[in-house]
Amino acid sequence: MSVLPEKNLCGAEKIKFCKGKRILSALFFLLLTLFTLLALKVKQESGRGSFSSSGGRGAVGSFDPAKVRKIQLSWMDSKVTLLLGRDNFWHIAERGMTFASASRIGDLLHSLASIRVLKQLDAPSPEVLQKLNLTEKADKQSRSRPGVLAVLKDGTGKELFRILLGSGHYPPVSGNSAGNIPPKGRYVLYDGKVFLAAQLFENCVPLPQVFVEPLAIRNMNTALLVMRASLPEKGTQPYTDKVLAPVWAAVRQRANQPFRTVFPANAALDMRKFADLSETLARQLTVDILPAVDPASVPLTSMMTVQLSDGFSYRLGMAKRGNEELLLPQVTFDEKKVRRLPGESDQHFQAKIAGAKLRFESEKRYYNGKVFRMVPGVMEKLSITPFRLKKEETRKAPAPGGSKPEKRKPYGEKTAKNL
Repeated sequence: MSVLPEKNLCGAEKIKFCKGKRILSALFFLLLTLFTLLALKVKQESGRGSFSSSGGRGAVGSFDPAKVRKIQLSWMDSKVTLLLGRDNFWHIAERGMTFASASRIGDLLHSLASIRVLKQLDAPSPEVLQKLNLTEKADKQSRSRPGVLAVLKDGTGKELFRILLGSGHYPPVSGNSAGNIPPKGRYVLYDGKVFLAAQLFENCVPLPQVFVEPLAIRNMNTALLVMRASLPEKGTQPYTDKVLAPVWAAVRQRANQPFRTVFPANAALDMRKFADLSETLARQLTVDILPAVDPASVPLTSMMTVQLSDGFSYRLGMAKRGNEELLLPQVTFDEKKVRRLPGESDQHFQAKIAGAKLRFESEKRYYNGKVFRMVPGVMEKLSITPFRLKKEETRKAPAPGGSKPEKRKPYGEKTAKNL
């Protein structure tokens, strides 16, 4: 059947022809839109690089973290060497092979083994590499800085993975935006190719002290005894348990009860100061370790004792050496002092004790018998006196010729031992 031109159609046929024409036009534009979106998606995916189906990684090679026995991080003159010993614990070579933080090393290996690539740069010039800090050495002429080099090796010394971490990626922003904008990824150099990775790699810090396990008494909400002792003002003797004299002590029978002072007897706790003290103890207290310093050679000036309801007790010896503030921690655990919760089953209670024993083995390995540098200002916060004298109990000096004031009984160990 022949198709009549539009001008020869009658009214009804003309309406049908126009509707069909509009439908075909709409279908054409819909197909054109879908084709355009598909082309843009293909172009975008090709610009980001091919992704594997496992872990969302891009073109950066993978490695088996279980085979890693040596980690080297370096940047200019800074470096750290982490070694997995025969005892299956990580050690810091630059800190006298002291134990390294297993959790931080685990985060480091996980971030390097799960790099997600956003895109690849095509044939970057040497100038671009310097601009992105993707060189292993600094260039004094161009004032460029090198990247952080991470090298992983197995037990035989074979290199498993090598990557250079460059500068962060800062997407363009409007002129009215704030200047302090965090980067949206980081440029990396792997196998001669430059990629933009989604990670920022905060764990790849080439400083030994970053991998020292910091001390923090995180369970201060379960504290039952907090006591501070110090040397007498005129004391010149080396540290012994007999020389340190109590300054103040606070106790409570249960973690849900308020603290009360037991020494001095006429004092009441300033709960604001005591809360600040507890918050300080619950945060990081140490920043580095001094493996070459013998704890027995450090004369202590003050000591803080904290006993918790989970059976742990921390004795924090403090000392000053020049401008440094030192901490000598001693962690102990007594399963007989683990407080049982109301209604707690035997199975749950025994599981809690078993978990506490594992934690104690870890903490004593990190802290006991070692000397640490303290976080600046922490010693001053731990030296506060968190109590106020009650006015009605304040003792005045005796009048001339009057009777001598009653001697206060020294604070004994009875309270601490009975907890």
